[in-house]
Amino acid sequence: MALLATLLSADSLFASDYHDGSLEQMIISPQLLVMPVLGKVTAHWLTTGLPLTLASPVLGLLLSLPAAGYLPMMAGLAVGTGCLSLLAALGAALTVSLQKGGLLLTLIVMPLYMPVIIFGSATAQYSIQGLAWGGPLAVLGAMLAIAIALCPLAIASVLRLTTIN
Repeated sequence: MALLATLLSADSLFASDYHDGSLEQMIISPQLLVMPVLGKVTAHWLTTGLPLTLASPVLGLLLSLPAAGYLPMMAGLAVGTGCLSLLAALGAALTVSLQKGGLLLTLIVMPLYMPVIIFGSATAQYSIQGLAWGGPLAVLGAMLAIAIALCPLAIASVLRLTTIN
């Protein structure tokens, strides 16, 4: 569900700014473009990732998740959806100037989503099996740290390239 929620909302991440011209104003402004990009990604996570993380215990209850899986599932979702939002923003920046870039966005970011999905589900699965679930969560945390460090820079660079006429 995290993947679907992120993909459905990622297409419009920079589209409205591109169409009304405010993206060009952000690009030519003397301030760093990285800060507004990081703000938009944070807002995206707050509207998609955080509600899904907070609603996950109810969904786990509906799906008969064992009690040992609730905390690891929520931790994995909190960290994993942050990675998904950053990667979705990178794909949205690549397809911002296209009229119908939704399918292309999905094709671009899907291979990048797979490690996040694998380690996120491994976190909950390890806890259900009685194994130490800190390892997959640590890998997710490392992926989030790398994504926070690199994705805003890459998104800003891609936005500068795609909006040049």
